[in-house]
Amino acid sequence: MSKKKIREILKKIFFFPVSPKIFVAGIGLLRSAKALKRPCAGQIASPKRILISHPYASVGDVVLVLPLIDVIHRYWPDALIDIVVGANTAEFFTGHRQVNQVFRYRPTQSPLLLVRVYLRVLQALMLYRREMMQTNYDLAVAPRWDSDPDSLLARYVAYLTGAPWRCAYSGGIDGGDKTVDDLLTHVAHGGESEHEVLRYTRLIDRAGLATFTMEERNFVEAPIERLVEVAKVNDTIELRKLIAESIPSTFKNYAIISPGATNSRRIWPADKLSQLLAMLNSRYGLSFLIVGSLADALSCERLAQSAPAYAVSLAGKTNTSQLTAIIYNSVLFVGNDSGPGHIAGALGVPTLIVSPFPLSCSLDHPNAPARFRPCGPRVKVVQPPSPLPPCNPYCNLDEAHCITQVSVNDMFDAANSLLRGAVGNRWSRINMRSLANP
Repeated sequence: MSKKKIREILKKIFFFPVSPKIFVAGIGLLRSAKALKRPCAGQIASPKRILISHPYASVGDVVLVLPLIDVIHRYWPDALIDIVVGANTAEFFTGHRQVNQVFRYRPTQSPLLLVRVYLRVLQALMLYRREMMQTNYDLAVAPRWDSDPDSLLARYVAYLTGAPWRCAYSGGIDGGDKTVDDLLTHVAHGGESEHEVLRYTRLIDRAGLATFTMEERNFVEAPIERLVEVAKVNDTIELRKLIAESIPSTFKNYAIISPGATNSRRIWPADKLSQLLAMLNSRYGLSFLIVGSLADALSCERLAQSAPAYAVSLAGKTNTSQLTAIIYNSVLFVGNDSGPGHIAGALGVPTLIVSPFPLSCSLDHPNAPARFRPCGPRVKVVQPPSPLPPCNPYCNLDEAHCITQVSVNDMFDAANSLLRGAVGNRWSRINMRSLANP
């Protein structure tokens, strides 16, 4: 028996206690013991209370779910919409005109996958029992397309509600466990090779819940108005003062640089990024605000020190809403495949992303730009032409590898294209002479 087969068998054994069948049986026992509320009985004509189950901590994943709220509101304008999201992204929904209540899910960060999966299921159960159990939901929606552990968790939360309508994509849509479908009343199929935001917004129709034929929108190319609202609300005097104090007085326009990512394979080398900053500063007279989490602070500070005359690090000094406002007032965003890039693209800011995913590969993979690139009208993604050995068909090393094939000139040419395209719209605060004479 091969090592791969042995790993698959062990994985099934270890995760069996949190499999869909065992989960359903366990919840049934808790309901029988009156530790959990029994599900609502009967059918409904139209949902009046809706839950979107999207317990993700990733900023990018959460940004992409925002258009779904608009779609659901258009189908059922009188319904109250609640949402479960990662606690660090709740700011995007607090104060949203179409969101009634936001439930903050705080997942464990254990490095051990087995421990992480078990604890997250327990944490989701406790969140439901503590904050959601007294609400009767008519419809629960788990929009994520694939069958990874977080997608399964979203379906578990939907099942916990006991809503008469529970919809999601089939668990077997990407070769996963079809028994996940037992958690649902309405199962959707389709969506292969689509951008994730299209999969989300087409879920209601594909699940057979659509009440009318909705005019198709190009959500992938459009800004997300909710993020613009968040940016404007957080564009405070204090934040502008912080920016003004950070930018050298000789440079009036700033670009955002986001050098971090959740996996090292997504991180373009810092020395190349430093060269790109120097070229952009020389051509356009830009200064640079380098952003990231507190965990990114050291690498961001090192990058700033490589260009002290025109770059400064704000890593760890802003929350997500403040970061949104800072990006909104920039003239360019440059970064890896990460959350800040999704914010920039959705705000309509010229956004340049470098990806480790090879052009030669077209799989529905989480690193594939065709599936997960930032939404927005001014987004460019630069990719390596093909994988480097031993990777095939996509980069699967936990270090900068295939992405190293992207050159500084590749990125500079893409940035030039974005900045020239900004002339004539509200983003063109850059010196017009520089743009006209690249």
